[in-house]
Amino acid sequence: MSNKKVPAAEKILTIVEEVNKLKLKLERIETENERLLSNTKHFQLNVVLSQIAMERARQDQLFGDQDRGDKKWFSILMSCVDKAEGILDSGMNAMEESIVDPFESDRLYTEVIQVAAVAVVWLENMNRREIKIKRTGNENESCT
Repeated sequence: MSNKKVPAAEKILTIVEEVNKLKLKLERIETENERLLSNTKHFQLNVVLSQIAMERARQDQLFGDQDRGDKKWFSILMSCVDKAEGILDSGMNAMEESIVDPFESDRLYTEVIQVAAVAVVWLENMNRREIKIKRTGNENESCT
């Protein structure tokens, strides 16, 4: 990674360009979801993947590029899992092991999508590091 200082305006432009690219990707995913509407099995998978992609775009808008080490990603992921567990525990009927309150069910679904999106960004981060290692031949060089 270069030590050059990038002016804030250039960083903002880069973020805006990335967000626009993600929006285009989401439009393509949504178009694909509509095409697969008649095939329920694939439709459900694509709905979930689309929701994860939308959450990834939201995270990118909030946090920008997220190059972190694996221990940090693990910590972030577990924090999200802990939130999901808290929702699950607060909404469970002790006798039935099912969500009682539909509101809690929606909150849990949203949190699980966030868990998946964090896992995806971690995998994207790992892929970027792997590509960088292959390009530079330096395993010790990291993005953090």
